[in-house]
Amino acid sequence: MNTISDLIGPLYQKLLAICSKYDISLDLDIQDPSLAFDDLSQVSEFLRLQLLRAIKNCTPGDKITITEQHNDKQVRFSVKDSGKTLDAKTQQELRDQDYEVRSRYGYDNIVTIKFDIV
Repeated sequence: MNTISDLIGPLYQKLLAICSKYDISLDLDIQDPSLAFDDLSQVSEFLRLQLLRAIKNCTPGDKITITEQHNDKQVRFSVKDSGKTLDAKTQQELRDQDYEVRSRYGYDNIVTIKFDIV
């Protein structure tokens, strides 16, 4: 079994270097880093793609946050950024991939993937 910290730890170190180069803040908000999964590949791919999108979307002084929340029924991973508001086409493309998307002018962008706990 793989834990969230197994996935996030190395990723965070790489992202920290990239974000500091572009003067973007990087935060973690992980509810339980010891939470284990049989297969983290879908989460890994989600984080990779959404973090790249967020970095491209941000300008110096912006902030990116990686979050994990769970309860007895569901686990949610999100990438939140304070960059420019996502256009309607990008939002729809993300929703077509079954991601939750919240992007409003003047507020953060949040893209979330959910997993049901069986």
